Amino acid sequence: MGRKQHCKLLLLAVCMCMSALYANEDNVVYVDSSNPPFMYLDKSKQAAGFYPELIQQIFKKLDKKVSVSPLPWKRLLQYSSQGKGAVAGIYKNKKRLLIYDYSDALFTETICIYVRKNKPFSFQSLKDLSGRKIAVIRGWSYGDEFDAFKQKKLMILFENSSDENNFKMLASKRVDAVIALKSSASTTLKKLKMNTVQRLKKPITLNPTYLVFAKSVNKKAFILQFNKALIANKKTDAWKKLLTKWQLN
Repeated sequence: MGRKQHCKLLLLAVCMCMSALYANEDNVVYVDSSNPPFMYLDKSKQAAGFYPELIQQIFKKLDKKVSVSPLPWKRLLQYSSQGKGAVAGIYKNKKRLLIYDYSDALFTETICIYVRKNKPFSFQSLKDLSGRKIAVIRGWSYGDEFDAFKQKKLMILFENSSDENNFKMLASKRVDAVIALKSSASTTLKKLKMNTVQRLKKPITLNPTYLVFAKSVNKKAFILQFNKALIANKKTDAWKKLLTKWQLN
């Protein structure tokens, strides 16, 4: 075999490997690595939580293998927008609708405001956050209304990688409030044994969550299959048990 022919075969082999890799990217689903009980990186460095288990259940119904991979939120958005895998547990907003194709809703999350018990304030609308120091998770969207208010720069925002870091800031009086998912905050506050924090009664919003694929990979046909399996799954005992396990019912 000549050197030129050998190089051609080597290049062909590399191309085939890359094609196989990208062909299987629809079986990679990214989840947030620090958002318990919904999704997180466990002690064994594996994806754990409500969304990883739900995704595994649905893919099993479809007789498809899936790899659920936990990553920091900002990084998984970067990968998924490039077509390098799907994302579970993501919200809709105007910007993302231009990038992703969405499944039916997986679940609906409640987003709330948390304050120190000795420093509560009245909250009726986002305007009540004006002038306050607010901790949020880096890279997150909390819905179009909050994102639009954020652009007005009426709040002093502190962005961290996790609820745990945000609540520590709140306890140390570095911020006035934390914005967090109700179930995630409950899990985090129990872990931190923090009893000096309370949730304000009125939530910011209720946000449905989804499985998404970048429009560039054209997974609309698969999403239709996924939706049918998701609807069927929500009628089973497995769905009820999953909600109970992660204390979401």
